[in-house]
Amino acid sequence: MAKIIGSAALTAPDPEGENLTTKGDLHGFSDENTRIPISTNNFSLLADSAQALGLKWAASSTSTLTQAGDLLVASGANTLSRLARGADNYILKMSGTSLNWEAEGGVSLSDANTWTANQTVDAFITSTPTELTISSGVVTATRSAHRIDSEGEASTDTLTHMNGYSHGRIVVLTSQDSTRDITLDDEAGGAGTLNMAGGDFTLSSVDDTIMFVGRLKDGVTFQEISRSNNS
Repeated sequence: MAKIIGSAALTAPDPEGENLTTKGDLHGFSDENTRIPISTNNFSLLADSAQALGLKWAASSTSTLTQAGDLLVASGANTLSRLARGADNYILKMSGTSLNWEAEGGVSLSDANTWTANQTVDAFITSTPTELTISSGVVTATRSAHRIDSEGEASTDTLTHMNGYSHGRIVVLTSQDSTRDITLDDEAGGAGTLNMAGGDFTLSSVDDTIMFVGRLKDGVTFQEISRSNNS
């Protein structure tokens, strides 16, 4: 069994033993008293039966950490190793026996997503309307609610096509300004056509609304669901 005596005000108990010479030296013993010299900063003294004195200096697990955010993980039985910090917004994931940093998964609601299962939303789904200005009879819907304005703020204008179509996509339109009449043209033809249930419709007030859904059979036109003339 190894015997250790700290160097503070002590000398080797055996005259044949080696005296301590440096701050931090230790007395060790196997079959005689022997000096164990101090080691490198952050090294730890570990029991090791394979060593002559039954002890050895070895790098402390903490000495492998080099930057803020580093982690110590077990790479094997009783074996610690450094796992460098991951990139910003990365998360730790286990794959088999390996722990790794990976980009955060899941769904980002700011990106386009495809839902393949039923979703329950126990709240309102809100779309704040934004203004779309007609350009040569066309606008492009980018959300579920828009206010339509005439080109050049003319007193009247005609909307013939609305891009942004897709299967089942619902869009509600109203007027940007009650002093400008926007007429929605029924069946102008081609992609983005407005398939109107009751013929042309004029948004003459900011209180008028009309609702469309992307045509279900092919998604390339908008079909009217309802209209409300409140002027």
